[in-house]
Amino acid sequence: MDYTAAIKKITANRRREADAAEALKQKLIDTDARFYENERALRLAGLKELRGEKVDTKKLLAERKEILKAHGLSPISLDPPPSCKACNDTGYVGGKLCRCVIKKSLESEQGSAKGKFALSPRYFSDMDPSVYSLKSRPRTENIKSKLEKYVAGFPEVGVKNLIFTGHAGSGKTFAATAVAGEVMQKGYTAAIMTAFGFVENMRAYHTTFDDSKESYLSPVLDCDLLVIDDLGTESILKNITLEYLYLVLNERMISGKHTLVTTNLTPNDLASRYGERTASRLFDKRVAYAVPFPDEDLRDAIKRK
Repeated sequence: MDYTAAIKKITANRRREADAAEALKQKLIDTDARFYENERALRLAGLKELRGEKVDTKKLLAERKEILKAHGLSPISLDPPPSCKACNDTGYVGGKLCRCVIKKSLESEQGSAKGKFALSPRYFSDMDPSVYSLKSRPRTENIKSKLEKYVAGFPEVGVKNLIFTGHAGSGKTFAATAVAGEVMQKGYTAAIMTAFGFVENMRAYHTTFDDSKESYLSPVLDCDLLVIDDLGTESILKNITLEYLYLVLNERMISGKHTLVTTNLTPNDLASRYGERTASRLFDKRVAYAVPFPDEDLRDAIKRK
């Protein structure tokens, strides 16, 4: 879903809620004499306030609450709050796109065929260092502690790029999705996808020429945290894989966005596969932090446990 469609969906939902609340209010006015008198008194009080008069509506509001309670309703039934307090369901904050729009777009991608390579978020409570061997346990506990600090400081934390390295099954993906889940718990947006899914998204963007084109690229650029899992396992498509990986990493770095990559490749392997420019964006010492995971298969460790 592109941003225009996401905004339309958010504002349409807001209008539906407002219309439903207004219809409910009118029904109460028509069927409950006490509510009618209360509504009339509140409207008169509102007019007086507009004229600059001081009005105390506490008793009227308390009465309104009692009336609604008798109908099995609450005050928010007649005044539903916006789903997004930041933009009041307008889609914009200070003239800029609200985070809720990006989130809605990402949620649409997750549920569509285009999002079939997306990964589900986990949480730090799901991470259990004890599944590792005694030798590796202190290291994994230290990794978890550092990731908790990273999320606690998100998004102001100076580290913008996290690169999880290690053999297959070492727990990189699990940790990456846990970071994403915790970031989302804080109210920020995160796109979590496999490297293959990322390339498929970029291929779709590259070969699409209708109004849906931007829905493939914009959320990847604009989300607060982008997670690309298993970089190095995807196909190298001409004019797509290398070019768009660099584009996305570079644009996110310029805008100060956070990117987390997991890979089985070494820094030298990454530079050979994607080029020095891309590797330099990933491992820029000013903003990047590499996290090597223990060289043991987590699946074997779980079996041992």
